[in-house]
Amino acid sequence: MNILQVCLSYSWGGLEMYVLELVKELKKMGHQVILLVAHNSRLEREAKKENLEYFSFVVRIKYLDIFLIRKILILIKHLKSEIIHLHLAGDIWYVIPSVFLSQVKLRIIFTDHMASIYPKRDFLHRLLYRRLDLAIATTEVGRKKMLDSCPLLPEKTRTIYYGINLKKFAPHKYERYKIREEFGISNSTLVVGIIGRIEPKKGQKEFLLAAKEIANDFPGIKFLIVGATEPGFTGYENELRKIADEPLLKERVIFTGFRNDIPEMLSVIDIFVLASYCEAFGLVLVEAMAMKKTVIGTDAGGVPEIIEHNKSGLLVPPRDYKNLARAIRNLVSDWSLCRTLSQNARETVEKKFSLEKHLQGIEKIYQSSC
Repeated sequence: MNILQVCLSYSWGGLEMYVLELVKELKKMGHQVILLVAHNSRLEREAKKENLEYFSFVVRIKYLDIFLIRKILILIKHLKSEIIHLHLAGDIWYVIPSVFLSQVKLRIIFTDHMASIYPKRDFLHRLLYRRLDLAIATTEVGRKKMLDSCPLLPEKTRTIYYGINLKKFAPHKYERYKIREEFGISNSTLVVGIIGRIEPKKGQKEFLLAAKEIANDFPGIKFLIVGATEPGFTGYENELRKIADEPLLKERVIFTGFRNDIPEMLSVIDIFVLASYCEAFGLVLVEAMAMKKTVIGTDAGGVPEIIEHNKSGLLVPPRDYKNLARAIRNLVSDWSLCRTLSQNARETVEKKFSLEKHLQGIEKIYQSSC
């Protein structure tokens, strides 16, 4: 199948990483896949590094960029793809006019990775969205938000959960004591960790405030914060470091900065926390569960579709550091519960969130669209 994947993003995060991995996996499955990216973006550099076939265009303005639409139109006529798969709502404004003007017959699929709640029912959005053949949500709550905010018919939407490579995220694959040595952490030290971009909505502040709440009761625990600071949030990082430098936490909090070795980082952690205010899905949470970690997540967004409370992990209200502290305290005090939750977490991922299951769902949609 001839597929054009489109992601005209200049950012680099879970969405862009997903698109890159999707292209690689679809190629392994025998599909002809070409990637359209923003010129000089990180995604372009990564595609080049992976020797993927791609085109890159400069994105000058949002929405109806006439010059960009013309370039995409020419590309569509040249490639004669059977399917175009979009990953950003903003890219709809470039691609759908290009397809319409090209008069090339193909199917347009859109994955809503962000579970946006902004209303899109004005005339222009209705004109654009009615030309989508199918829209994919990554959770059921995301699908509901999409139907509430976008001019889409229920029969033109599907939910496909993200999937992860279970061979890569395997509990016994990594020698955690060696990785812990890098941070001066002994193998017997209990580590509570959080992974994600450093910005307020990811909840690192609540994580540290919860750490302060339990610090006196468990003086041996270390707290690991993995992730780079987003542009414009250096003030937030400084606030976090100030909390971490307080007497109760001094020399017990480790900031790793950006890491691309997430399985290794997860192997260091004993209890994983997802403290986001509202996560559309929470892929790193699934990765932690695959690594058989005991997990705590916020009861918001798509997270309750991943964690079954008291069975595969614990759920706490978002922005509530006291309840988060209580959950960590309960886990640290009950290792039998931790073992049960972590075993169930791995089994949950194997059943619902494997890469194979995800790719089968995507391929089924492609085949039914043709």
